[in-house]
Amino acid sequence: MPDRYRVNRPKIVAKDEGDEVLLLNLKTKDYYTLLGSATGIWAAIERTASAEDIVASLPSRYEGVPDDAADIVAAFIQDLLGEELIALSTGSEEEDEPPPQRHQRESWFLGSSGDNSKNQEAPEPSEYEPPRLRKFASLEDVIFQGAEADEADEADEADEADEA
Repeated sequence: MPDRYRVNRPKIVAKDEGDEVLLLNLKTKDYYTLLGSATGIWAAIERTASAEDIVASLPSRYEGVPDDAADIVAAFIQDLLGEELIALSTGSEEEDEPPPQRHQRESWFLGSSGDNSKNQEAPEPSEYEPPRLRKFASLEDVIFQGAEADEADEADEADEADEA
């Protein structure tokens, strides 16, 4: 049976913002953002999943998933394990509990207003982007350094488009 992974609760809390997932490690006080296909990987891990389950779920969320997706997912899982954001599932009933309701886990971050995901249709698959994990020492860093990194990413994409 393949290894299955779970969110390292209760130490880790998460907020899904659609195009990124914001994480807080309550033990270390480090903040993280997950970008690109990392959001889909995280969604699968929130339900407890094997690497194979995660790879199989990617085509329903993203167009253009690369042939080496299994290697990419395996490396990203190692990154998440290294930061202690996820853990191996032992299959205990306690671990198999679903994530807390959105309104219970989002209030820590910028005054979120609860679950608005009900009655929404499944989104159309978006273009695949490699999973990215960013680590920040404070919420202030998430806001300011994250914006700077986003601007740098946009500049890199513009340069690539110019070269093509």
